Amino acid sequence: LVELNFKPSEALVVGDMPVDIEMAHNAGVRAVGVSYGNATREELTMAKADAVIDNISELTTAIDGI
Repeated sequence: LVELNFKPSEALVVGDMPVDIEMAHNAGVRAVGVSYGNATREELTMAKADAVIDNISELTTAIDGI
C-alpha cells in the first residue's frame, strides 16, 4: 500500500483462506473470501471476512455491500 501510495480504505483483499482475511484486517484493509478455493464458507465467515462470495461474478456486488 505504501509503495503504491494507496490508503487501506482504497484496497481490497480477495482470498480463499482465513489467513488471507486475517492479513487484510491486520493491514486495515477490507477482505472478501471466496468459497470456491481452499477454505469453506464457514471458515471464511469465522475469520470475519467482510463478505464471502461463491463466484467471482459476485465480487462487485459484494464490494458495494461492504
